[in-house]
Amino acid sequence: MEDRKRTIIVEGRRFLPHSYSLVSHYISLELLTRQHVALYYCDLESLADGKHVRHLLGSTPDAQCRNIPAPLAGMPTDATLRLRYPFDLSTSDSTRTAIFATCEYGSVVAADICGGQSLVTSMERSDLFIVTPSNWSREGFLASGALPDRIEVIPLGFDPHIFHPVDTSRRAQLRKRAGVQDQFVFLSVGAMTGNKNVPLLLRAFAAVAAKHPRVLLVLKGLDRQYDSARAICEATKALSVTEMARIQPRIRYVGQAVCAAELAMLYQVADTYVTPYAAEGFNLPALEAAASGLPLICTAGGPTDEFTTAEFALYVEAKERSVRRDGCERRLLWADLDHLICCMETAISNSEFQCVGRIAASAFVHPRFQWRDTVDALLSLLFDEERSAHLSLRVPIACQARMTN
Repeated sequence: MEDRKRTIIVEGRRFLPHSYSLVSHYISLELLTRQHVALYYCDLESLADGKHVRHLLGSTPDAQCRNIPAPLAGMPTDATLRLRYPFDLSTSDSTRTAIFATCEYGSVVAADICGGQSLVTSMERSDLFIVTPSNWSREGFLASGALPDRIEVIPLGFDPHIFHPVDTSRRAQLRKRAGVQDQFVFLSVGAMTGNKNVPLLLRAFAAVAAKHPRVLLVLKGLDRQYDSARAICEATKALSVTEMARIQPRIRYVGQAVCAAELAMLYQVADTYVTPYAAEGFNLPALEAAASGLPLICTAGGPTDEFTTAEFALYVEAKERSVRRDGCERRLLWADLDHLICCMETAISNSEFQCVGRIAASAFVHPRFQWRDTVDALLSLLFDEERSAHLSLRVPIACQARMTN
């Protein structure tokens, strides 16, 4: 890379407890540490509408993000990284344009793209490339017509200063403070939307609670963005009266936004992270849980396969299903209820899995999946001149002319 500073614009939404916003924060913070980068941030919405969360990552990181300057109009820039949904697949004024995007359901429909165009049409009219965090997600884009050489897999990361294991004494202190020192705690974090498969998790937990009275399920949702509490209430409709009576005293729900340090404490308090998802683009909470030294139970065959091993993860058997939605086939992984119950019971009864899993989880992900690794791969992609020349052969003539002017 040349000695001169490379100018990068990150386009996104700041200070929201949403995956795209969090990714934009963490990538921006890491870019600020790179001496060869001049960073600018373009907000895609006002920061004064009341939806934003103070100290989302902590007071100092939030201040660093807030102080990133906005780009000046007409300022020449080397690269733009855009993070928004629906996807804006228009080309920026930068030399290179990268779109961060995830494809959870195995296909991209018109509603996923600004302007309602198809993915093929949008990519034909631009010179951008797509950055997606898993091969599962990449396969969905390819199935929807994305060009293979214009979509790159770059896994997400975690902040090791926030998400890390704690020693036995500190963990016991945190568990006592939370009032769970005598309980086995399962934890699940997310929007509680349909792809998280909450009804299946609740049914499995009801079966486990019948045999193990000292179990607790902690659900961390996002009421401000997704009305997760309502989604959980809807999920309980799949339960019988007996099942409801069994789980009600054994569930704790956290719906308010919490800062990253508070989220890390939830991971550090829990015994096992459980995520029997039906569709995910990556599953960032599962990575953060592993980084915090938490064994996992996760759906087999999805993106979590790409950052876990059998040393610290129990994989729930799942079958692929296709459902018709928005006029398009959507790809799901349907976890088996009985096997999910079996995995949860194994997590409770197998002390060796707990001991080995706690060590193996952090030992595996810490050297491989930090945000520094994500940004290293991103910078290599943005400023790989050989790749840039190769891409210019595939983009429309009008875009080639603009790139050289």
